[in-house]
Amino acid sequence: MMRTDPTVDGVEAELDEILTERLTEADLPSIQKQPVAGEMAMMDLAWIIELVSTVRKSLIQAVTQANREAQEREATEAPQGAPETQPGLSMPDIGAEQPEGGQLPGPMPPMREVLAGLGRRQTR
Repeated sequence: MMRTDPTVDGVEAELDEILTERLTEADLPSIQKQPVAGEMAMMDLAWIIELVSTVRKSLIQAVTQANREAQEREATEAPQGAPETQPGLSMPDIGAEQPEGGQLPGPMPPMREVLAGLGRRQTR
């Protein structure tokens, strides 16, 4: 165990910061390997990089946010055949694509037909 210097203010905070940095550095290689191994969508890694470099989030905050957004994407159905259901640059079935739900809406009938149908009585 490290001995702390009683003359240094905020020793506990400094130790916490050092521990956080070491854990973050240990986690970084794992994050970098996941897209190559097909365990993480490339777009999720790109989003983590964007959050860290542009939005200025910590790596922990960026991974947490990207994970939450990936879970939301994976839990939301997209219409069948929609671009969101395709893996894009990522390997299929690693979470890059949204699950398919219902059909894409077809072409809408002309408004004249819709309005004409309102006046008809429906019989069964």
